[in-house]
Amino acid sequence: RQKGDLPSYEFRFETAKLVMELEEDCRAAVDILDGLLEESDGNLDVWFLLVLCYQGMGDLDEAKGCLDHVEQATSGFPEDSAERQSLQVLRSDLDRIAKEMQEQQQQQ
Repeated sequence: RQKGDLPSYEFRFETAKLVMELEEDCRAAVDILDGLLEESDGNLDVWFLLVLCYQGMGDLDEAKGCLDHVEQATSGFPEDSAERQSLQVLRSDLDRIAKEMQEQQQQQ
């Protein structure tokens, strides 16, 4: 498809959010979000959604990589900004999930 044939950036972003909500497997949402990043990799909302997609699929390494990117991009933001606070919540969620997965593996 040509770039002009694609729906708007905003439409595809909202579509990715809907796919995340409606589908158990986020691969389609990841494909949409990756396409958006190819156009503009500076959109932090896209990176945040990718973190959530990968986290939901259990791909914690990819989720952490995306989160690292967002942390680097927001390093100059005030500590009490909404973005930095969201990052702290996501980071603690990822750490908790990783710990739970590790404990499950040890029990098997």
